[in-house]
Amino acid sequence: FVVLYIGKLDSDSTLFRTMDAARRLLQTPSIGLLVVGEGSRKQEFMERAKILHIEQQVIFKSNDGNNVNYMQAADVLVLADTSNESEEVVMKSAAAGLPMILARTALRDDLFTDQQDAFLCDPEDTVDFSQKLTKFINTNSLRVQFAENARDVVLTRIEESPEMYQLAYRDSVEAALNVAYKEPEEGEGTQQNQGG
Repeated sequence: FVVLYIGKLDSDSTLFRTMDAARRLLQTPSIGLLVVGEGSRKQEFMERAKILHIEQQVIFKSNDGNNVNYMQAADVLVLADTSNESEEVVMKSAAAGLPMILARTALRDDLFTDQQDAFLCDPEDTVDFSQKLTKFINTNSLRVQFAENARDVVLTRIEESPEMYQLAYRDSVEAALNVAYKEPEEGEGTQQNQGG
């Protein structure tokens, strides 16, 4: 059974949450975690796998841009990332028929119904990710259901309205930019913005 994580292994990566959520299950030799990505924190994540005693079950691969093969070979994508890049990973995974356990975003809430097309979790809730991953592994019918439903949702919605997808994607980008822009204001006051 292969759990997949795809993303940049940088300071914004939530791979630690995926590892923590899966660590109990990764004590089972037949379950593995495949991490596809590169970044400044890769070594740190490799060390975390050792600390959690799951290094034998975690495989790190470079992102060569052709992730469809990994998506088709894996059993579930577990992704707590909410970045723009992660939205693209979600779309491709759904189109490839890969069942998913995801952090909620506006776009994902719009596209997917929790427990029908995918499992949606609070981005910070490691326990929820862990519980849903355990439920997913133990319920074969969910795997089939999520794979078919998520693929249908994405393909139908994009076929119906490519503009809808583009607008949803744009909205998620704008939301991310607004958050990035507002954070310094809260911490540092508004003096920087008065020069206009």
